[in-house]
Amino acid sequence: MSSFLVKPETIQRIVSLLYLAHNNGQIWASSFQSLMARHLISVSESKDRDALCKRLFELNVQAVHERYGDKDYTTMPGPKGVKPEQYRFKILDANRVQVFMSVQCLIYQCSEGNVPKTKLFKFLEALENMLARSIVQQLPEYQKGEWG
Repeated sequence: MSSFLVKPETIQRIVSLLYLAHNNGQIWASSFQSLMARHLISVSESKDRDALCKRLFELNVQAVHERYGDKDYTTMPGPKGVKPEQYRFKILDANRVQVFMSVQCLIYQCSEGNVPKTKLFKFLEALENMLARSIVQQLPEYQKGEWG
């Protein structure tokens, strides 16, 4: 298995979806709101969104460090010339399919050493599952399916 630092946009997409769900009154958003509450994830304030981006970046750095032993993010595999301050909240397209792919990528890149045992990693796994369900439930095949 290999591991690398993801682009800032990967993390920004994830936090964008959580932010949009937090501020949304639609039914799809309520399950994401509940998930964040269960995992004590807050995105209500700007500082919360920036802090979550930073925590996700640090989780990624920890995983790459555990894989390769490198402690300096500037020499880790991944985008060149990227700086930690670029992993701040910036609203990006948060369509659920793209965010699902971003979550899957981040999970894969963080699947090293002890990182999968962390609460934040477990939150990402739960988010991945919830996104998959929300995507499938919107498919025409699902809508036409028989319940029961």
